[in-house]
Amino acid sequence: MGSDWTQLPSELLESIAKKLNIYADYLRLQAVCRSWRSAVPKIPHHLPLQPPWLMLPPTTQQTYRAVFDLSTNELHYLSLPEDYTKPSMRPLGSSQGWLFILDLSPNVFLLNPFTRSKLDLPPLFTFPKVRSFDSHYIDGEYMLQSASPQGFSYRRSSPYMRDCYIKKVVLSSSPSKDPNFVATAIVNVPSELVYCRSGDDSWSVTEVPNSFSEDVIYFHGSFYAVNNFGDLAVCDLSGASPQVSFIRTPRTSPFRCEILYLVGSDDGLFLLARHHGTEWLGANDGRRRTFKFDVFRLNWSGPVWEEVTSLEGKTLFIGGNSTFSLRASDFPGCKYKENCIYYTEECSENNFDYELYVDKGGDIGIYNVVNGNIEPLPTFFQTLQWPPPIWVTPNPW
Repeated sequence: MGSDWTQLPSELLESIAKKLNIYADYLRLQAVCRSWRSAVPKIPHHLPLQPPWLMLPPTTQQTYRAVFDLSTNELHYLSLPEDYTKPSMRPLGSSQGWLFILDLSPNVFLLNPFTRSKLDLPPLFTFPKVRSFDSHYIDGEYMLQSASPQGFSYRRSSPYMRDCYIKKVVLSSSPSKDPNFVATAIVNVPSELVYCRSGDDSWSVTEVPNSFSEDVIYFHGSFYAVNNFGDLAVCDLSGASPQVSFIRTPRTSPFRCEILYLVGSDDGLFLLARHHGTEWLGANDGRRRTFKFDVFRLNWSGPVWEEVTSLEGKTLFIGGNSTFSLRASDFPGCKYKENCIYYTEECSENNFDYELYVDKGGDIGIYNVVNGNIEPLPTFFQTLQWPPPIWVTPNPW
């Protein structure tokens, strides 16, 4: 007589579940049968930071979004709330496993695509440089204030505000785990770093100088922003008002690259300089492509950025997401490559060409820091639609 696997002791199943460190494996265990699902916690709080999945652009089936798990080379489909699958909705990026979503309305949302949890943030018309919003002005609904000393005003359309106004949003923690989370956002034009706390009605300035708008991360309890010289502004938002300090690095000229990224790890802080070039497809036909990264690690005793040619086994993930790192060795069996940078298209007003992106394939790939080689992501990513794909870490809570 065969064994009845559905009758395994709940203590044994719970012990097995605690040894799983990949969210997809935990879901498979829960899916075996009803008794297994009831024997283990619904939310696996023991899981470490998860390897990311790549959320693909929407298809004609709007109620589902495809995500590709590169650790197993498997495609999954997430069912999103109906209100968040309208064609006008655009996920701008991700942080802490949550998507930051904008619409043609002034509304700003956070959405956990794995739990379907939703959260409202203060609307666009509450940003410090937004003077007013009037839906009667077609193609100019927003009145913005310039950064010039004269402070003149100009109008921008709702599509512009959705697609170009904000460069990146970073969370201090997952909103479902920490009711006192803080969100920071880099505004493209005029460049500035703004923030809101959980429960705020509007966004506020951080008092960080406008030049520190290349990238921002949450690291060691503060938000770190970088300028194009590699200097850091450290913004502590834990108190009643922002406290800003600076880490100056001895560099007399700016980095000559298109984009800079900050990446925090368990044992240091990295700065990535992304370089683009033109890949020619014909005599007068080319497309923009990333051709290399310069990688630096902060020597705190300088402080100085020191160029490195190895990530010491780490894997970095950059793009519209809040950057992060992991060690591939912490996830045996996963297909991530160590000492590599997994990158997606970075789309902002200053560096994105929609026609080149859609017609000639997105600028996404895997850069090997040790030998400088670039590998493509799976071939079905090479012809893409708007918006670009986004790294998002599975967050089951």
